[in-house]
Amino acid sequence: MAAIVRPVMAFRNKLRPSVLVVLAGVVGGVGVEGKGQEPARAVSPLVAQDQPDPYEDRPIREVRLLRAEEGGKTGPLTGPNAQLALNQIRTLPGRPFRRQTVTQDISTLGGLGRFKTISAQVQLQTDGSVVVIYVLGEQPIIEDVQVVGNRVISDQEALAIAGALSGTAVDRFEIDRAARGIENLYREKGYYAVRVEVDEKELAASGILVYRIIEGERVRVMGVQFEGNVSFTARELRSAIRTTEYVPVFESGPLDDEVVQADVAELTKFYRDRGYLQVRASSRVTPAPNGKEAIVTFVVDEGPLYTLRSVKVRYVTPSAVAEYRERFAPDVRQIGSLTPEQMARLGRRCFTNEQAAGLMLLKAGDVYSLDKLNKSKAAIKAAYGTLGYIVDNVILGPGDVIVTEREVLNPERPEVDLVLEINEGKPAVAGMVTVLGNEKTRQQVILHNILVRPGRPLNVADVAESRKRLEASRLFERGSVRATIQPERPDEPGVRDVLVEVTETNTGEFNFGVAVDSDAGLVGQFTVTQRNFDLFDPPRSAGELFSATGFRGGGQTARLEILPGNLSQRYSVSLTEPHFLDSDYSATGRVYLNTRRYRVYDEERLGTGFGIGRRFGTVWEGSVGARVELVDISDVEPSSTVDLFEAEGQNLMTSVGVRLTRDTTDDRLRPSRGSYTSLGVDQFGALGGDYSFTRLAAGYKTFITLHESFLGYKTVLKLDSSVGYIPQGQGDAPLFERLYLGGQSFRGFSNRGVSPVGIRKDTGQLGRDPVGGSFSCFFGAEVNQPVYEDVIGVVAFIDTGTVQESFGLDQYRVSVGVGMRVFIPQVSPMPLAFDFGFPLLKEDTDRKRLFTFSIDVPF
Repeated sequence: MAAIVRPVMAFRNKLRPSVLVVLAGVVGGVGVEGKGQEPARAVSPLVAQDQPDPYEDRPIREVRLLRAEEGGKTGPLTGPNAQLALNQIRTLPGRPFRRQTVTQDISTLGGLGRFKTISAQVQLQTDGSVVVIYVLGEQPIIEDVQVVGNRVISDQEALAIAGALSGTAVDRFEIDRAARGIENLYREKGYYAVRVEVDEKELAASGILVYRIIEGERVRVMGVQFEGNVSFTARELRSAIRTTEYVPVFESGPLDDEVVQADVAELTKFYRDRGYLQVRASSRVTPAPNGKEAIVTFVVDEGPLYTLRSVKVRYVTPSAVAEYRERFAPDVRQIGSLTPEQMARLGRRCFTNEQAAGLMLLKAGDVYSLDKLNKSKAAIKAAYGTLGYIVDNVILGPGDVIVTEREVLNPERPEVDLVLEINEGKPAVAGMVTVLGNEKTRQQVILHNILVRPGRPLNVADVAESRKRLEASRLFERGSVRATIQPERPDEPGVRDVLVEVTETNTGEFNFGVAVDSDAGLVGQFTVTQRNFDLFDPPRSAGELFSATGFRGGGQTARLEILPGNLSQRYSVSLTEPHFLDSDYSATGRVYLNTRRYRVYDEERLGTGFGIGRRFGTVWEGSVGARVELVDISDVEPSSTVDLFEAEGQNLMTSVGVRLTRDTTDDRLRPSRGSYTSLGVDQFGALGGDYSFTRLAAGYKTFITLHESFLGYKTVLKLDSSVGYIPQGQGDAPLFERLYLGGQSFRGFSNRGVSPVGIRKDTGQLGRDPVGGSFSCFFGAEVNQPVYEDVIGVVAFIDTGTVQESFGLDQYRVSVGVGMRVFIPQVSPMPLAFDFGFPLLKEDTDRKRLFTFSIDVPF
């Protein structure tokens, strides 16, 4: 007998485009017959929402899974999909029938992605029980993935994108995404017109997913043009876009519509950053008749150039606005912002219009630059940071102070009235500084690098600088130092603690190798360094000694250096304490032996030195040092100068020196902005010895970024100047302590090649050997242009200067040249320098050198 088959619900998988909609109505004759079934009769397809379901709470006799087949037929569902479905449904025999449970089962089965149609039906049995039937339309499985029509890319390249679909259910979203991925691969190679299509017939017939690729012709950009650009040249605009012209070997110049559209947006930003607020930009692609080449034209409508007329400040801090309304304007329904005068009436600290304008880089009358506006907003936030407000920081993330701009354009003239709306947040006072993660490093070593002081206004810049200093100490894993500002203390509003988390690293280093330097020659290197040494924590057992846990944790730097070479040799042992006796002063001690072979004599220096230094703020640093050394001049050739014979033998040298430096560069190893200033004086003979004289030195280097590419690579101009002077004159200073230039310090000349020459002792005539001077000056300029990322760069330079027997600028030398910088992090943290120098002004006695090879040390 036929049974009453009542459809419960149908399912459409909305996450899968291939799933069909099944609207179940009265279904009879589904091939389900059994004993004890009620005669078939017509029923309404669904039970109304306000009527009770007639099958609710009836016992479930059986749950069946059927497979939907063509022509509306069904058959038993078998295989892995059947077991998977049974494991997912919660409608089970013996339980009461729940329509809501069946609904949840259908949703669960749909989420599996294995079925394209799902419906549920119920059969009422004569004994009052029910049979629940799930009719499932299985999703086809992709048996294999193939590509045809591809000549430019290999099968492996295409299947790296689409091959993962093999063995999965047919999913239109994933199939289309793989097709677009293959198209993007072609576009990267310049095939802009590529199309990737799916062979639907093959997929339906065999389950094999075949991607048919119509590659089209490779389109190259043969020209990039600009129309409507009046204020900027095409060369200037090219720096803002990524579309490039085809250049054989060097540039493939593919045409990519997405890149072109992105370039339109970048051009718009370029103009808006320079005051053209109403600029409009578009693009036009003109293909060649052969379909392989195209010209991209960017069309610009610049509009007027806007300038800044005025700056006003409005405060939108919710607590301040609410307080003002309650105290002074209770009848006013809504107050959007407060003026500086209204904030002052509340007794709150704030910036006036004039103060805000003074902080801004963008001034009244300037071209309205969005770049300057953003920097001006950052300057205002930084000012709030000094007052204890939590402001944005590149390292720490967003803060509480929000500065937004509202631009009011003058309808009559291209002028902008700028309104800055400031939400200050709440000022904070620094609470406790807690350090976690330092198992070996002493707490005090870390706290010495923390600028935050409890009880003072919490400056976000100090927190960020503290993190930067801890990273620079190299005591911890790179990138592991975290400094976070904690929420307000519940018992002390306005007080916020700072949590510093570190992960210690191996601070010992053992290096050996070989280096070549055009001044020092071939040099071997053997160094042992411990950056977290503690002289006052010796190992307490043999285990601590051999496990290297003794002498650790004090933040001191101990270094053993052995550098043998064919021209020079250096041997030294040094110890540096960055916080001597837990103070703000650093201390350094060193014992050394240096030897050097010059052309006509040998020099050996055995000595020791000690110095004390201190930082003043974040840019100034001062130091005082003392040195005692024995200098031995030997193997002097008979043709040498009188000055050299006077210094032959052993010379006891002592000196006390004072040095002051100011460093504002953005990077100690590869600076691109800022300056470095040094001032020094050394008094020789202050502690006794064979000579007594004074040597003065001053230097200044500045780094200027001339251009920064779209990818962040910078063209940098370096200006270098230095002056040295011995007031007592050349006669009071021995030859080995006088002033020289040449080699790395003056390219185009050999080491010590720029110098006065002395009188030969054997002939009494002027010789060619340098004897040094009492006055030197140097001025140079160098432009560094990256050509391959930040790995390879080319430089052009001019070096000028002189070395004199007395103060003056006679015998001035000039050289020009070009060179290359190669950055290999595994070899050196600074670029390798290869320079070719060509003297333009020189003396007959100077020693020239065409090629100089060294490490490009910035200071």
